[in-house]
Amino acid sequence: MANSLQRAGGLGIGYLALLESIPRVQERVDYAIVEVPQICEEGRRLLSGRVRYVDGFPEGERFDLVDSSSALQYVEDWRGILAALGAHAPEFMLLSDIFAGPVPTYVTLQHYYGSRIPHWFWNLDELLAACAQSGYAPAMKTFAAARRLGVDDTLPMDQFPQTHRLEQSLHLLLQRVA
Repeated sequence: MANSLQRAGGLGIGYLALLESIPRVQERVDYAIVEVPQICEEGRRLLSGRVRYVDGFPEGERFDLVDSSSALQYVEDWRGILAALGAHAPEFMLLSDIFAGPVPTYVTLQHYYGSRIPHWFWNLDELLAACAQSGYAPAMKTFAAARRLGVDDTLPMDQFPQTHRLEQSLHLLLQRVA
C-alpha cells in the first residue's frame, strides 16, 4: 500500500522533486493536491495520471503527510484550514515557508506583480497554539534560508516597524499528538 501525501496547492513541482529523489515513488506514494478548479484542470493536463488534483479537501480520506508550502499565509481563515488539515489525521504536517516568529500576529498587503494580496505574519506561539488545538505539536523548526547570488537573503521588511519584522520564514514539521 502506498503512503499518501496531501499537498495544499500548486501544480506539482513538489511531486517532480520526489520523482528525482525517491526511487519508484510512483509505486510508493499516492500524491493529492488541493487547489482551485483552474489550477486542478491545468495540473491534470500536465501530470495526467501521476497526481490526483482535487478542488476541496477530500472527505473522509486519511493522509500520512500533509504539506502546505508557502500557502497558509494567504488564507483568511488559517485556523480553519489547520483544523481541516488535521481532520485527515496525518501523522505529520509540514508547513513550509511560514512567516512566524517573535512578532505580533498581523495581516498586511503583499505587492505581487501589480496585485495586492492579503498576507499573514504570525506570532509563533499563537500559531503553535492553533496547531495544538488541531492536535499537533512541533517536531522540528528550521529557518527557510535562501541564498541568492551567493548572498544570504533576508525578507524585505524595512517598511514595517522593527517589532513586526522577520529576517526569514520557517519550515515547521508538526507531529500528531496521541
